[in-house]
Amino acid sequence: MNVSAIVLYMDNNTTTDVTKEAHVTISNYQEKGNPALGEQTATITATYKDITGSVEVKIPALAAGQYANVTGTVILQAPETQYEVVTEADDTLTPGQPEIAGPVLKNETNYNITIETQYTKKSGNKVIKKEINQNLINTVEELATINNLFNTLNDTYTEETVNIDVKVWAHAQKRPTVSYNITTTTYKVYRRVVTKAEGDVELASAIVEAYQTTYYGNDEVICPNEPIPGHGHQPIDHDHGHGNGNAGGGVGEQD
Repeated sequence: MNVSAIVLYMDNNTTTDVTKEAHVTISNYQEKGNPALGEQTATITATYKDITGSVEVKIPALAAGQYANVTGTVILQAPETQYEVVTEADDTLTPGQPEIAGPVLKNETNYNITIETQYTKKSGNKVIKKEINQNLINTVEELATINNLFNTLNDTYTEETVNIDVKVWAHAQKRPTVSYNITTTTYKVYRRVVTKAEGDVELASAIVEAYQTTYYGNDEVICPNEPIPGHGHQPIDHDHGHGNGNAGGGVGEQD
């Protein structure tokens, strides 16, 4: 389980990714299970230029052998900015369907071994729909500010190759899988009021999908140890010796 943060800072003109400069704390979640983890909600708190904000992110339930990468986005706004960004998060976490991640891992030896493999970790945000109330925009600069916010959000999306070790039983193969879970959030941009009589003016909105990655390579239910086609042996998971001078011998971990 890994929870990380994206921190964006918005002033009157631009939105900047300040993740590396901000102070970030993550709380209210359990990193390891015994052996499983139920669904959780983590709190990400970020501080930059003495401005603090937080966001809650949902973490899917994890069985033994499953591993999740979860990222939350915190938007901090300079006090003097004339705009306000309001987030409306959908509490529903949409689980992705498991899909094959990398090659089939084959172990034709008499030992349980660990094989290094790779998968693609998707994280960050994709702007899937945006609407700008053009008739309410006062200046070209105002329009540029809104577009900069949406573009910066969209630019946080990344795909990264991750190396991971997967245990494969003797005379077995595994088909590691990965799924990409999505949380949908709506960001609304308001022009802050000058007088109370004016009321907030909604200038624009964007629907954003935030990606989480769950890897199942070491999950014995979703990714079981299977017979190797044409190999002529059944998968074995024994831990009682290597057959070197001990009666019964058997299959064990490779030295």
